[in-house]
Amino acid sequence: MVALGNKMTEYDFCIPPFQPPNGTAQGANSSNEKKAKVYEQLKTLRILFKRLRLIYEKCNENCQGMEYTHIEVLLVHIVKQ
Repeated sequence: MVALGNKMTEYDFCIPPFQPPNGTAQGANSSNEKKAKVYEQLKTLRILFKRLRLIYEKCNENCQGMEYTHIEVLLVHIVKQ
């Protein structure tokens, strides 16, 4: 979950400076490098979201048949110990 948040932050920092090429070779190279970086970060985010989805599905699968316990009840047991 932390890795996912970190990647989202990296992606946010990459978007604002992204500008279209200005017609020069240097501008085109810079634009292509930024575009490649954005695509790489999107690929990483996609992988992290897939992992998160698998974890979510596995947790739901393993918790089927368990009854829901309110957090307040659990906190009372922790405080008494």
